[in-house]
Amino acid sequence: MNKLVVFGGVLIVLAVIMSGVTNWLKLQPEEVLEPKSNFEVVATYQNRCDIVRWHNNMLAEYKYFLDCSNK
Repeated sequence: MNKLVVFGGVLIVLAVIMSGVTNWLKLQPEEVLEPKSNFEVVATYQNRCDIVRWHNNMLAEYKYFLDCSNK
């Protein structure tokens, strides 16, 4: 019986600590992340199209394509 009371007390203390941590995390200010563009105009092609470079942040790889929609 004595071990059961100690175990119950430990569970109650853990529940109170977890509740306090949860409330503390909710009160922390949220970090505002600004969107980062993976597209960059690097040149023009015959004054008609933009040459656009695209990359994935996780890879050291670039892809190029023509964007002729604006001209």
